[in-house]
Amino acid sequence: MGEMTLHGEWDVSLAATIRRVDDLETSINARSIHTRRPDLYPFDTVAGETLAKAFSICRAAIVLIQSGHPDEAFGMCRSLYECSITLRYITADIERRDERSMRFLKFGVDSKAFWGDMCLGSA
Repeated sequence: MGEMTLHGEWDVSLAATIRRVDDLETSINARSIHTRRPDLYPFDTVAGETLAKAFSICRAAIVLIQSGHPDEAFGMCRSLYECSITLRYITADIERRDERSMRFLKFGVDSKAFWGDMCLGSA
């Protein structure tokens, strides 16, 4: 992601990408969006968590690139892509959006419980 240059080409420099991420985050934060009750509006929770995760991943990838670790940043970008695919799947069928959101949230809870048990069991 970058910005358009005066010559109609995309500026995909790191500086342009940082500016774009900053602009997006500022724009979203200015809207003061708050999620509603997850039991009634599960998609709000999924979307909010995924968006927050996406910004964290972007920031981490930028730090990795600035620190001379582009290969590791590439792995973070794959995680960012997975966030977009997850949201696209959940929203692809509006009739099933809440059902898919609840399944996604349940998976997260079950996954955390599993890994928590694994960590406690190996201690």
